[in-house]
Order: sequence, then C-alpha cells, then structure tokens
Amino acid sequence: MLSAVKLHLDLFPVARYRGMLAIAVAACLADWAVKGAHPWLWDGWVPHETGRSLLNLLWALPLLTALLWLLPTRLAVVGCGLMLGGMSANLFDVVPDGVVWNMFPLPGSDMWFNTADAWIVLGGLLLSGSVLSECWKLRPVRAAAR
Repeated sequence: MLSAVKLHLDLFPVARYRGMLAIAVAACLADWAVKGAHPWLWDGWVPHETGRSLLNLLWALPLLTALLWLLPTRLAVVGCGLMLGGMSANLFDVVPDGVVWNMFPLPGSDMWFNTADAWIVLGGLLLSGSVLSECWKLRPVRAAAR
C-alpha cells in the first residue's frame, strides 16, 4: 500500500505544480497592484458583469494540472501559472460586487480588458508555444540526403 502511494507521488509533478502556483500568485499580486495604482495612472473603469468565474476556475485547475503532467517544460509551467493567476485574479475581483473591472481599451474596438485578462492570453500563447515545441520534437526526422 505504501509503495503504491509513493509511486503515485513520484508520477505527480510536484515541482512543476509549485512553480505554477508561485507564478499564479505573482500574477494575482501584479493585477492587484495595477488596480490599486489606478488613481495615479489613468481615469476610467468599465465594469464587466460576470457570473462564471468560479466555474471557470473549477474546471481549469484540473485541466492545467493535467497539462503540467503531460508537458514537462518550463514554458508550460509559466503558461499554466499565468492562466491560473489571471483566472484567480478575475475571480477575486468578482467576489465583492459580482463585477470584473476593466481599465484598458482594446485598440480599434469597443472592448476593454484588465491585466488579469492579459495574463490569461499570454499564458495561453506560452502554453500553445510549449505544445508546438513538443510536437516539433516528435516530428519524423528525414534521412539525410544521399
């Protein structure tokens, strides 16, 4: 029984999970710092009603954990951490009044976003890069031209 538990713990990427959580906490703190500095940096907020933030976080955490287990790269750890941090920051933003506060206009559109949204997009791009990098490594190598 004890050896089965040890085997299970050896298969779980604890160091990668710790790294992901550290990056998620840093992303949350950065989001709060930007939101806390708003009176000195800019004037204007756009509230965005949301109701699915907790649900998104509940399905995303197991998915990101599975991705960390499948993709053993630092790029995947950073990408998953940024995505988790952005989702968590938006969740904590929703708790007091049910609204996510967006402060940056998206150029050329009437959409607004906040730093947490930027972390989610950046994390998704890094995670996609990690997947593409792993796929590139698995491609069949052609025999050298004779």
